[in-house]
Amino acid sequence: MMILIITLLYFNEPLFLEKESFLRGSISKQTVNAEFKLADSISGYDVINYDIRLEISFPGKQITKGWTEITAVATDNIDTAQFNFVGLNIDSVVVNGIGTNYTRTDSGLNKLLNVDLGTTIMTGDTFVIGIGYNGTPSEGLYYSTVNAGIAYTMSVIWPVPVGARYWFPCNDVFTDKATSSISITVPLGYDVVANGVLEKVDTISTNCKYKWVESYSIPTWYLAFSISKYVILRDTFSYKGDTMPVANFVFRSDSASAVTAFSNVTDMLTFFSDTFGDGYPFFNEKYGFVRLPDLKWAMEYPTNVFFALTIPNNHTREMTIAHETSHQWWGGSITPISTKDIWLNEGFATYSEALYSNHWQSGLSYKNYMKLQIMDTFLVQENSPLGHPFSIYAPSDNCLWTPTTYEKGASVLHMLRHITGDSLFFAILKNYYATYKYKTASTADFQNIVEGMYGKDLDWFFDEWIYKAGHPSYEYAFWYDSLAVDSFNLHILVKQVQSHNYNVPSFKMPIDIKVNNLTGDTVSLVIEDSLDSQKFNLLLNIKPVNISFDPDNWILKTKKLIGIEESVNPQSKIPNLQLAIYPNPFIQKTVISYSAVVNSTPNNSHKAELSIYDLTGRVVKSFLITNTPITINKITWDGRNNAGEKVGSGIYFCELKDGNQKKIKKINLIK
Repeated sequence: MMILIITLLYFNEPLFLEKESFLRGSISKQTVNAEFKLADSISGYDVINYDIRLEISFPGKQITKGWTEITAVATDNIDTAQFNFVGLNIDSVVVNGIGTNYTRTDSGLNKLLNVDLGTTIMTGDTFVIGIGYNGTPSEGLYYSTVNAGIAYTMSVIWPVPVGARYWFPCNDVFTDKATSSISITVPLGYDVVANGVLEKVDTISTNCKYKWVESYSIPTWYLAFSISKYVILRDTFSYKGDTMPVANFVFRSDSASAVTAFSNVTDMLTFFSDTFGDGYPFFNEKYGFVRLPDLKWAMEYPTNVFFALTIPNNHTREMTIAHETSHQWWGGSITPISTKDIWLNEGFATYSEALYSNHWQSGLSYKNYMKLQIMDTFLVQENSPLGHPFSIYAPSDNCLWTPTTYEKGASVLHMLRHITGDSLFFAILKNYYATYKYKTASTADFQNIVEGMYGKDLDWFFDEWIYKAGHPSYEYAFWYDSLAVDSFNLHILVKQVQSHNYNVPSFKMPIDIKVNNLTGDTVSLVIEDSLDSQKFNLLLNIKPVNISFDPDNWILKTKKLIGIEESVNPQSKIPNLQLAIYPNPFIQKTVISYSAVVNSTPNNSHKAELSIYDLTGRVVKSFLITNTPITINKITWDGRNNAGEKVGSGIYFCELKDGNQKKIKKINLIK
């Protein structure tokens, strides 16, 4: 086996995305001016380890001396190795301790360092490259005067996760996960926190050198460190007889609040360990939160979450903390193959919020959290930022951190849970995690796990919800026929009225229907809807006076009981229509009370119209009435049409029209 050595030496306020909403909200809008190329433009090797050593002029963020040693194994026969490395000055590049030639190509965030290996490295052979560098990173590493000075890394350079390449040379792709060590020299009195465990601290004159070692393979965009004066709040997490340290690095000014805010972290770790299986992914190291300036985001680096938020003396940030903690499984351990599959990070973490909320004694129930905090959020913000819906899979760069990848991604898991059933769904999550932990996975990989355990093809589900855009907008109506004393034919009309622009499909979904009668009896049914308009006929043994459409909100949707909309023309000079119906529902007769005034005086009578419509909009009964203004008028409807025939049971609409003004009420006729 041939071993070579090449070495690299190197080293503004950031453009951050809002992460109180977990990278889905507002951002400081500074955008990189280059197209992001995350595809495998770099190939031919697999990095095994990064050994990063930095001397930083602190306070500040200048790297006065940087050295990165990259150990890799060749996956092809190669004589040149390329690395992502942007902006910093190169002092030297060596292979096996011998200086070598290098070039820098491309530009902007896609800038590459091309290293001449001096010989051909054969497939399977290991080589080590060292690079010396210096300079002040323009992105990726930031400095603030907060807390007597703080320097910290942030991987997402809006909107793409490429911050690592600005402060160390690397193969900056999701699929090349590696172990690492980060050694940083700073003045005495400052702390350094990074991924993994603290191996040692050496005092060198007036400086301290911290060495953190990450023994688990993680992608480059998850390597991180922070330098400041911290108070370290220590705790322990015990699981199945083993114990792990928990350490929160906070500012002294909010250390008391942090004790309260982070007090449930060990319970979160236990809950997610039980729910996802196999325990906390980085149990041999640590977990904790690292306080940064208040920039309205948090970032889930493995073994420590960077918390750029104020820390309250309560649990108002509980869901943020839970979201980031779940990322240790979904992101830190299982990493998506590329940004095309980013929903496997963010959708899973957002869904984990709902799971934890249901577990937390002060949280919303699972169903309420899904509806109020996740699905409703998506429905309001679905078109952000393009102005139209787009698919979860392969979003454009400026759509990576949006309600589509977060809330819609979570809703996909919610709907999948209902289709597969609870026990199988959680078994699927555990199997998916066990199969791909410490690896990368794609949407297709997840689908294969689901289908393999469910035993049925789910192309239809993943196609419409992941690879296509939008959501169903349902309009529905129902009526029934009485066949016998205890036999009824329920008719349900379901329409999908969403636009099919922007690759929005007609959705195929099972829809739960709950049927009620007057005495409180219920029947639960499932209809399989897949068309823009579809009618269902169902035999029941209870009188269906009302139905609930997807009553438990298992589908990401909007819904409306169709018929004539209740409305008043706002242009009327005297909008004084009154319409009331009692009893409603009714069996034999109901009294319609009405009053209307339009451009008339109290002493002037005029004609008004009162009509009964069925669900199709057809007039079944008309009343030509003389309206006496100001007073309440009454008329009785006996459930017969204009021909004197009894109409069927179901939903009808009573419309009062007077000049340019109208008002409508729903009537429920039962038999």
